[in-house]
Amino acid sequence: MSVTLNLNTIRQRASAFSKAFECVTSEKERDQDFMRDFCKIFGINPNRIDWQDGDAVTFNYRDFGFL
Repeated sequence: MSVTLNLNTIRQRASAFSKAFECVTSEKERDQDFMRDFCKIFGINPNRIDWQDGDAVTFNYRDFGFL
């Protein structure tokens, strides 16, 4: 079932999302909460996404990070 969100709803959710995460100092500290709440901004059920953690190549192609 598809639900149409208006721009004001997305803006309100995004504002609440940014306030909830403004004091987080570590990327890994609340990464799962971050991704779940980010999906909710757009009305996406986070359980429907195939989350895959893995290595990411940086722009200089020598260093690796994580996704």
